[in-house]
Amino acid sequence: MSLGAFNDLLVVAIHREIEDVVVIQLEIPGSLREKYHFKPGQYLTLRREIDGEDVRRCYSICNAENNEYISVAVKKLKGGIFSTWVNDVLKSGDTIEVMPPAGKFTYEQEDKAKIKRYFCVAVGSGITPIISIISSILDLEVRSSVTLVYGNQRVSSILFREKLEQLKNKYLNRFQLIHVLSQESRDIPLLYGRISYDKLSSMTPFLFDTETIDEFFLCGPETMTSDLIEGLTDKGITKEKIKRELFVSSSHSLKGKADVFIQDGSSEASSSRVSVISDGRKVIFDMKRNGLSVLDQGLLEGLDLPFACKGGVCGTCRAKLIKGKVNMEEQHALLPEDVAEGYILSCQAQPVSDDVLIDFDRAL
Repeated sequence: MSLGAFNDLLVVAIHREIEDVVVIQLEIPGSLREKYHFKPGQYLTLRREIDGEDVRRCYSICNAENNEYISVAVKKLKGGIFSTWVNDVLKSGDTIEVMPPAGKFTYEQEDKAKIKRYFCVAVGSGITPIISIISSILDLEVRSSVTLVYGNQRVSSILFREKLEQLKNKYLNRFQLIHVLSQESRDIPLLYGRISYDKLSSMTPFLFDTETIDEFFLCGPETMTSDLIEGLTDKGITKEKIKRELFVSSSHSLKGKADVFIQDGSSEASSSRVSVISDGRKVIFDMKRNGLSVLDQGLLEGLDLPFACKGGVCGTCRAKLIKGKVNMEEQHALLPEDVAEGYILSCQAQPVSDDVLIDFDRAL
């Protein structure tokens, strides 16, 4: 099976959750049920040709149950080609190309008899994978508890507000929900402003006591999640207990650097011989160093390689480096153990050795 394989899925329902977010419900036919079985926290890559351009975007799965339906939430971004098309054009009864679930920001079910305490932090649309994770924990671990600190600008921008309230009412003794608003004043000063480690530390020990928390799930801007990770690790929390998901990287992608390189005909950068294995096929080509990423060069060579964000965040373009060396500007989607085992993000990888061998078929 090609890692870049898409399937046409039917949109059975689409509804507006808040002003700028729609939730798409996709039908999974029986023949694809196993292929689209997901872990809470994973995402889907959606594809559509818009004005002659192959546009792909990643969206986290927001339902918890694995059945014949799978749902994602799409926030309309200013200037966002794909998100605008989904919000303004896509309708029930249409089909859309979808790649199977991916991603490692996941919840793994524990023994129902265990008692664990989970602490989740989300900002804005970062709630999308978190709500799937929370719902699964509360349903499957009947003795475990979850605290969620959820940041938004104002009440009207709270995504899945009704669903979160339903969870709070259903699991009254096991689910604590704390809303923090940055552009709407609150009666309690602690619940106003941006989420930070200092703000969490100011909460009562009942809500935030690092010694009693077994696992952390963080999803939001890079600045916030980095601040929280730094504060937690300074308190002695091991990184194995912390899972982070980023939607947007604060750093520049390789694309801009590649454009500069292409326009500069005077560059005398040396070349590398790059071999790429994908779907059982091996393709060899030469690449100038400090130019395009391996992914972009591979696409120019006609390879059907998996990708979505091209910013080193989603991990869709993950592959294994078998031989040689590459540089990566960003690698948020990789864990330290992934890097140690030779995994790379092809959207960020630039060859720096004479010969490089990259295998997409061994990406898992």
